[in-house]
Amino acid sequence: MHSVMHRSSHNFLAAAVVLVASVCASCSDSSSSVRDISKFRVDQVPTVVGQPLPLQWGKMFDFAMASATELDLDNPESLNQIEGLVRKIPWVDPRTVEAHLAMPDGVRLYYKSLIPALVIRQNGMATGLLSKEGRALPPGFSDDQLKLFLSINIPKGVEMPAFGDMSSSGLLQEAVRIFPEVDQLKSLTKLNIVAIQQQADYRSSATTIVPPLTFVTADGLEIEWGRSALTPDPFSVDANKRPLTLERKGYRLAQVMKQFPNLVGVGRVVLDDPLVKVFDRQGKPMALKKDIF
Repeated sequence: MHSVMHRSSHNFLAAAVVLVASVCASCSDSSSSVRDISKFRVDQVPTVVGQPLPLQWGKMFDFAMASATELDLDNPESLNQIEGLVRKIPWVDPRTVEAHLAMPDGVRLYYKSLIPALVIRQNGMATGLLSKEGRALPPGFSDDQLKLFLSINIPKGVEMPAFGDMSSSGLLQEAVRIFPEVDQLKSLTKLNIVAIQQQADYRSSATTIVPPLTFVTADGLEIEWGRSALTPDPFSVDANKRPLTLERKGYRLAQVMKQFPNLVGVGRVVLDDPLVKVFDRQGKPMALKKDIF
């Protein structure tokens, strides 16, 4: 593999098609400016990263709209009230909500869903879902659908955020920050990375710095990557005490994959230590070429 990871202003997330939803609120008397927002029709249902909108998510939207009161659309604040109502739905991306007058029908509302990125798992069981911004999303996807997303494996004691909220957990926050790096790494290396987890030797009581992370492939290969490029990491340096940047770790992995194509026979790769280390499936060290450091 000759590709090397680079910092960039580009978004490394895989493209996700999210259709804009259109809702028309109306009433029987179209000549009136008063509209019953609970009476609406959906012209276009959004999909979520190519998956149908979960039934539970649709019910959340219906409940929010059903609880709405009549609004006088001649009131300049009415559109803001509608937008505020929809922004509170935990799976809706609040930045995308727009309400426009569409008389005589009433109001036309546009919104998009947040994009799921990370399945939170504990002991292999899915316990939550985070958007690419780190907001907790409601349940609704099937087990098969959840397998399409990257997992973050968490130990006991990690507090789960409420739906729509950001997590206060350093581990989950770091997983969100490192997600674009994983996505880019998968694209460059074609490695089937399916999970992120904190490194086994991390001790939360010893430091307030967020845990270094390991990437895990579908066949059990572990890549000890460390912390994201957005997180200062005083412990991740090379033999000359120079910081191990995103680009440097990507180059290290490229060199290892050049010696061991597709990492066949490799069980663990350590990229965030002063020296690169490679171990086989039995945990025995594997000799590296002298130019890999």
